[in-house]
Amino acid sequence: MKRTLFPTNKLMVYAYAKLNLGLWVMGARGDNFHELATLFQSISLYDTLLVERLPGAAVEVRSKPDMGIAPADNLVTRAAELILEEADSDYGVRIELQKQIPISAGLGGGSSDAAATLVALNELFQFGFHSEELKILAGELGSDVPFFIEGGLCWGRGRGEILEKWPSRFGLYHFVLVVPPFGLSSKEVYTEYDQIHGSDSMLDGSDALLFESFPTQGSCENDLESAAIRLRPELERYHQLVSQSGADLYGMSGSGPTYFAAFSQLATAQLLAQHAQQELGAQAFLCRPTDVGQSLVVPSEAPRAQR
Repeated sequence: MKRTLFPTNKLMVYAYAKLNLGLWVMGARGDNFHELATLFQSISLYDTLLVERLPGAAVEVRSKPDMGIAPADNLVTRAAELILEEADSDYGVRIELQKQIPISAGLGGGSSDAAATLVALNELFQFGFHSEELKILAGELGSDVPFFIEGGLCWGRGRGEILEKWPSRFGLYHFVLVVPPFGLSSKEVYTEYDQIHGSDSMLDGSDALLFESFPTQGSCENDLESAAIRLRPELERYHQLVSQSGADLYGMSGSGPTYFAAFSQLATAQLLAQHAQQELGAQAFLCRPTDVGQSLVVPSEAPRAQR
């Protein structure tokens, strides 16, 4: 199908990571997933995607560094193929992915890249899908991919795809991400969780937390943390580091292994980042909350350093 195209044949998109500022497993579902309640917050740590329109129907994806993922398993490839097919497009696309978000870290990097691909191609080819339609496509790619279409602060339920946008409330915080030198498989963490707790039927209460009552200080509960620590006992040291850092808010994100701590003062955040690197040999990232899941720019207008 021929459409009016974006004025340039290239777009750049910054795909932001996320944190789970609280995660509750409500029970097992009948579709091999778990019912969740979680508070998503997008943050300024990002991957960069350079998206170029091509004649013909080819989808080419290159990643730096090479993640060793087969094209059929690459969420960026799958997202591009999905939206091009849905739009009955005559064009193809080349995507260069520059990874910065750690892999298998509980930060949603792959899901964010997939959502950014949908948003970028929708703009580049002027397909005209609105955000709710993009979220439906995103849900075919993964449970938390729809969140990255929305971005900001969202209360998530179901598998994470049922979203309620909340007003920003963490904008004054500086977040420190403490990332161990190893990843964790979400599937393995959920399997361990089931071994600890059993496969109970779904519990009531996933709607109980309201914006007015959600805490802005202290420990962010994460029902998956005990399972992650069972798999990697050294995570106890990471928990101790963030809990004793004087942070206003702290916890583990997603299925781990990344821990986060939020501070109102930048200097205190920088001090924790230094301790994490020196004492644990961890990666440490300083970032801020964002109100969006991704940012689109024309490459010639991109800043030299996006933070």
